[in-house]
Amino acid sequence: MKIIYTLAITAILVCSAYPQSTIPTIKANSNVVSIQDGDVLKKDSWNLAPEAKPDVYETFVKKGAKRKVEFITDIDTISFDVEAGRTYDFIIQMGETKCYTQIKASELKFWNDPDFWESPSIKTPYKENISNEEKIAGLSKFWSEAKYNFINFGLVPDLDWDKTYLEFIPKVLATTSTLEYYRVLQEFCGKLKDSHTNVYFPKDLQTEVNAGPAITTRLIEGRVIIVGLLDPKLKGDGIEVGQEITAIDGIPARTYANEKVAPYVSENTPQSQETAVYQYFLLRGSVSKPVELTLKDPKGNVAKRTLPRLSRQDRMKLPNAAKLYDLKMLPGNIALVTVNTMADAPGEEKFFKENFAAISKASGVILDLRENGGGNSDVGYNILSYFVDKPFKGSSWYTREYHPTFRPWGQSDKVFGQEAEAISMEQIKQMRNGEQAFLGPFVVLSSPRTFSAAEDFLVAFKPLKRGLIVGEPSGGSTGQPLVISLPGGGTARICSKHDTFADGTEFVGVGVIPDILVRPKVTDFTEGRDAILERAIDELERSKATH
Repeated sequence: MKIIYTLAITAILVCSAYPQSTIPTIKANSNVVSIQDGDVLKKDSWNLAPEAKPDVYETFVKKGAKRKVEFITDIDTISFDVEAGRTYDFIIQMGETKCYTQIKASELKFWNDPDFWESPSIKTPYKENISNEEKIAGLSKFWSEAKYNFINFGLVPDLDWDKTYLEFIPKVLATTSTLEYYRVLQEFCGKLKDSHTNVYFPKDLQTEVNAGPAITTRLIEGRVIIVGLLDPKLKGDGIEVGQEITAIDGIPARTYANEKVAPYVSENTPQSQETAVYQYFLLRGSVSKPVELTLKDPKGNVAKRTLPRLSRQDRMKLPNAAKLYDLKMLPGNIALVTVNTMADAPGEEKFFKENFAAISKASGVILDLRENGGGNSDVGYNILSYFVDKPFKGSSWYTREYHPTFRPWGQSDKVFGQEAEAISMEQIKQMRNGEQAFLGPFVVLSSPRTFSAAEDFLVAFKPLKRGLIVGEPSGGSTGQPLVISLPGGGTARICSKHDTFADGTEFVGVGVIPDILVRPKVTDFTEGRDAILERAIDELERSKATH
């Protein structure tokens, strides 16, 4: 249940054989449902799955008022004007299966009133330079929400959060624009060193800070290397995969990264810090300001090139932008299945419905999660269901449980948690829509860009010993972010949940360690090789010989 910058709850609609002929019914082709609860859209947040008893969706309504709640399937919608103290029953029918659920409307109290936590007084609109009062309020809100909700203070034991807060008050007051203010908030947030704890600029500033050129970069063997061209036309301008970036806007590349990028990112592990700095944020800036790169090719030739920065939307339209899903058949009848997101449940369901017949005929399967930044754990579990024939467990987890009265009583704070629940064979069969699992040789590829819900997949997969993980350690961060609003139109999120392997083994702050470690080299990119994929193919061939 990990959503990257999307507030959602995962719940279960329970299928049953109740004779509910008088209960309202809607239809669905997909087992993923969205909920519109008042002004809040919880997209793809409710999953149809068989269980022993019905589940209940609870919402909160002020006494004497009504609240509109809609359940939205891929083909149908049902709407209720709910009142406190009442329940509302209906059925979602998917094929021959009737899935029964209930909306429970409870009375709204101050502690579950969204306006109590997200006061309109602090949730102010964007201005070029918000007031000093707003700047202090935003800093204070982030400090307070983190102090009570951040779960990973144990991973930054030397951080004095209150002292850091005091140090940043004059820093935010010294800012002369909202853009500069948010940079300082990002620096403050970065002290927590958590990849699921971030400050985000207002939408009005996105093209000023998040535009980037049509290339991708990484730090390889201590050098900043171009590893991808989103636009093949760049080759005509003398830009090639494998070139080293030695300077950015006239500043040595490593110095530029350390001074202008690293202070503003928040990451759990060295590998995720390196990925954020050198791949995700290194060349970001204003769409109106091209970036000048000093490039050195493998022969030592040096040239300068100036590249325009493009908005995220324009970058995604480029010819070589990564697909969310892909299937390629490699020599030896090996299926290479690439999944680059866990945030698209309908897309995942559609991809496997259309392609699993071909995948199942392969002599071996490689699942490439190296560019998968995460999304929702359930999407990963659905994918895993196609390749296993026994129950598996997700992660164990805990969150802070604060009881104000315990402090004056001298009692220590506690945590609330749950051990990993086994996903049964009945659930697994339902998740793969009745398909027979592929049980041939299977390898998963990982990298520091394998992150969040994609790591949850690895956490469920690795203990099964179903196949090997080949590549690099994963990013080392997952959890449930708490999203908050900030003055001036921005937002932040704070990690409120700590996950481990089912047996308690830590991976947050560490990463999931691959069974076979393969690190890319600069020559891989200059020679057009994929060393990690090559090693995975070798392992599959060995496995095929003995399978």
